Amino acid sequence: MNRPAPDTRKGLVLALLEQREWVTAADINTAAVGGSSGDRRLRELRADGWPIERETVPGSSMHRYRLVPELGQLELFTTGGG
Repeated sequence: MNRPAPDTRKGLVLALLEQREWVTAADINTAAVGGSSGDRRLRELRADGWPIERETVPGSSMHRYRLVPELGQLELFTTGGG
């Protein structure tokens, strides 16, 4: 996986995914992040190999997305270790 430049729309979408557990399309499509093509940047990140999970928001037809932590990162999240 190649990390996109941080000052690109794709880089901003990735940064948002790294900062928050779940993000919605509305979060991604803001002018400050991905703009009107934020969802396209999300698909590009997936095509580049970034493990991005999608699920339906409970009680809604909207979807939310998250960057799936790698095994080592997951262990830190669940154990609080370092």
